[in-house]
Amino acid sequence: AEFKEHGMTKISFTFKPGIVGAFATSMKLAISNGAAGDALYSEEKRILVRGSCVDVPIYVEKETYDLKTCVFGHIFRETIIVHNRRSVPMKIEVEKPKQIEGELQINPVLAYIQGNKEQAIQVRFCPTVDFLDKNQQYRDVSRR
Repeated sequence: AEFKEHGMTKISFTFKPGIVGAFATSMKLAISNGAAGDALYSEEKRILVRGSCVDVPIYVEKETYDLKTCVFGHIFRETIIVHNRRSVPMKIEVEKPKQIEGELQINPVLAYIQGNKEQAIQVRFCPTVDFLDKNQQYRDVSRR
């Protein structure tokens, strides 16, 4: 890119870390007026760019909650513990899948987790006889 004398130019870049941690890189900026002979001016500047990636403030204890084998007409309960690693309260809202509206209950669906605390979310699942017919994506094809 070319720069105008006594002007300003924005240099953009993208920072997309794949892991949590601190990152730094050095960029080289070469400056030259393109003149020949004694009028030539060239200089090289190094710019240090730093960034950091932190964990999200809200997280659950386990990524997967397995209710194992469910029997139609029976109630299965699970408690999901949601943590807040920030020092300020955070609002959470739980969205349940629309296709299993009457069979899955979540309480509370809206909560405020105090700073550095946890909140229990109760999940109640009571599948009906036609649950697997209506929701093929939940069927274990290895079992019949």
